[in-house]
Amino acid sequence: MKGIFLLSVSLFEGQLHEAQKVAQSSGGLGADLSHFIMFEYKLPSSLEPILSKSDNDVLSAEQLRISIEARDHLDSIIDKLKKEYPRSRESYGLNRSSLMRDILKQFILKRQDLEKREVHHSSFSFEADKISFLQSVLPFKERDRTIEHFILNSYAPSETEPPESHKPKNMSQIRIKMDVRAFEKLDNIVDQFKGKGLTRADVMRHVVDQLIKELSTTDNVKAFTEQKLDEAVRNFRKVHGADTLQEKLTEYMTDGNK
Repeated sequence: MKGIFLLSVSLFEGQLHEAQKVAQSSGGLGADLSHFIMFEYKLPSSLEPILSKSDNDVLSAEQLRISIEARDHLDSIIDKLKKEYPRSRESYGLNRSSLMRDILKQFILKRQDLEKREVHHSSFSFEADKISFLQSVLPFKERDRTIEHFILNSYAPSETEPPESHKPKNMSQIRIKMDVRAFEKLDNIVDQFKGKGLTRADVMRHVVDQLIKELSTTDNVKAFTEQKLDEAVRNFRKVHGADTLQEKLTEYMTDGNK
């Protein structure tokens, strides 16, 4: 992670308190909310839900600790929406505060739903390099929730790109914890493709393949590589000192210009 950013926003009164009550991550609201912004928030089909505010709504100035990656993603959403609605008078009210109010509305509802869920565990085998990729881009405690969210909200196999029955090479096994509804969806897909000899594990491997494609978009790869670079630079400085780090960075920059 690049670091933590202190975000000053105007939220609906009591909204921050509700979000703190339902946060699921051991890292507190900041870690959970950062993950939600990056991977779970769904943009509404219009600006209305984002800009919706009645005369009776009371706003409160608050500060949120989120990752710099989440802040950058937040700003990229605002830029995207302003380009989509360039002549809309409403878009003038589009800013970090209005977007965060909508993000927190979704966050609170989804985390409340998580509290009611029935959780099951199951072990699945994947190709080792795919597990390594997931480990490189997702914190361990967020991995299962990201897979669950993808299954329930995004995953939709088609006849043109169906799951296939196969055993992975160079296999590694991991245990995944998810809402029972996610497992039920996997089993329903097995039934949907009857005759192909699929198992739940085959479908889960297809899920992970599709998730990796989504996580491998240019923006995500850029964020993750920046995160790894930041970690490497900080660790190098701790071990070798700032002067040696400066020399090494200058060396890399010089080599890059050759």
